[in-house]
Amino acid sequence: SFHFKSKENLFKETLTFLAEEHRNSWVQSLKTCDQTPAGKLRAIMDAHFDPAVCSQDRIAVWFAFFGEMRYRKTYREKVTGFDRERQRITEELCAELAANEGDPTLDAAEIAEALESFADGLWLNIMMYPECLTPASARQHVSNYLTWTFPKSYAENTPTLCRGVG
Repeated sequence: SFHFKSKENLFKETLTFLAEEHRNSWVQSLKTCDQTPAGKLRAIMDAHFDPAVCSQDRIAVWFAFFGEMRYRKTYREKVTGFDRERQRITEELCAELAANEGDPTLDAAEIAEALESFADGLWLNIMMYPECLTPASARQHVSNYLTWTFPKSYAENTPTLCRGVG
């Protein structure tokens, strides 16, 4: 209570730290990756499962905050900007990849939203079933999805079958 003055301030600062840490991870990945749209999208998605960001402890804290999000406007305000920024970049990259595929049925906005939801779901499964799903295997699942969705752009990746966690 000396440093943060209240439990609410402690929570806000914790969420800010986690959100900035996650953003810094994918931004740094973008700077050092293959600069093609496929490389950039893979870098963003891989950053979700960076061990520095994707650990049992951190995921548990995120899900505690997710449970409070609909009740605490402040929490939403702290995270929404980071999420929208990543979502916008992801959607732009998906649009470039969809154009490369030449498939008019590929909807970049839907794919970007699905990728965000997929990552969140994998985080949940990493937390709930750590003996069945690791950050590395989650990364492989996303890689497989990208290959199946954008086969021309990810032709070098050979997908493996996804296994359930049950």
